Amino acid sequence: ILTTLLHLLLVLHWVLPMTLLLAMFAVLSSLLATFVLSLPWFGFFVTGVNSILFCRFVLFESESEGVHIRVAEGRSAVERSVRLWNHSERQFGLDA
Repeated sequence: ILTTLLHLLLVLHWVLPMTLLLAMFAVLSSLLATFVLSLPWFGFFVTGVNSILFCRFVLFESESEGVHIRVAEGRSAVERSVRLWNHSERQFGLDA
């Protein structure tokens, strides 16, 4: 019985601190992620990436239908592309 208690104490001596360290790491990483996501520049970065991806999608879709759209930088260019794409859908009878 004494060896079992010593063995249990030895296991707890290693397991408990490791569990606490993992819990602290999880809490700190979630706090850091929350802080980074709340920063304004991160939102601008995500918006910029989405705009670039959307521009490429609109360009690809438009060029596949034979309508070439030149996209400049900025959000208004994306909106212009969408308007042109919608207009070309109506013009070529692609409206669903």
